[in-house]
Amino acid sequence: MDYSVIGKKIRELRKVVGLTQGELADGICAQALVSRMEKGDIYPSATALYQISKKLGVDVNYFFEIGTTPRLDYLKEVERQLRHLRKKHRYEEMIEMVRAEEKNPLFKQRENLQLLYWHKAIHMFEVEHKWEEAFLLLKEALSLTANSKKAISEREMEILLTLGGFYAGTEDYSEALKHYDQVKGAIYTTGQLSDKSIKTRLLYNIARVLTRLGRYKESIDYCA
Repeated sequence: MDYSVIGKKIRELRKVVGLTQGELADGICAQALVSRMEKGDIYPSATALYQISKKLGVDVNYFFEIGTTPRLDYLKEVERQLRHLRKKHRYEEMIEMVRAEEKNPLFKQRENLQLLYWHKAIHMFEVEHKWEEAFLLLKEALSLTANSKKAISEREMEILLTLGGFYAGTEDYSEALKHYDQVKGAIYTTGQLSDKSIKTRLLYNIARVLTRLGRYKESIDYCA
C-alpha cells in the first residue's frame, strides 16, 4: 500500500486550511514528524491521524478512501497498533493511545469501548499495580459483548487469556486454569481461528501454570 498518498492529502488539506506544519503539529506531535508524514517517509499512528483530521476539519476515514488507496478501517488500525504495543510491553505508549481514543466518538460503541477497557486494564495491572481495579475493568470489558447465546469471539478469547494471566500473576492458579479452560472449550467449539497464535499462547500459559503447580508431566504434555 502506498501510504504516501495519505501524506500528500494531509499536505494539500493543510495548505487549504492555511496552517503551517508547526501549527498542524501543535498539540499532536513534533513538526518534524508532520514533515515526514507529508513526504511519505512515515505512516502516522491512528491516534495522530485522528487528531490531524479534526484539525483539518475532515472525518478520519477520508484518508482511507482517497485516490486508489484501498479502504483501511480506522478502528482496525487502532486495534493493530494497540496489539503491537501490547506485545512489545510498551505500556506507556499503549495507555497514551487509549486515553486519546477515549475522546473519539467512534469508541462509544460497545465493541470498540471494549478494546479500550481491555488495554486500560492491562496498564492498571502491569504498571499501576491496581490489581483489583484491573480485574473489575477487564471483567466489565468482557461483559460488553459476552452472550451465552453466541459463540465466544476471538477477541473475547484474548480477553479471557489476559484475565487468566492476571490470576496467574496473583498466584491464583485455579482461577487462571478455569479461564484458560473457557478458551480451550471455545477453540474446540469454533474449530478454526483466524489468529492461530491464540491457541499457541493458550497452550503456553496452561503449561506455565501447571509447572508452577508442580504438575510437570501435564505441563510437558501441553508443550509437546
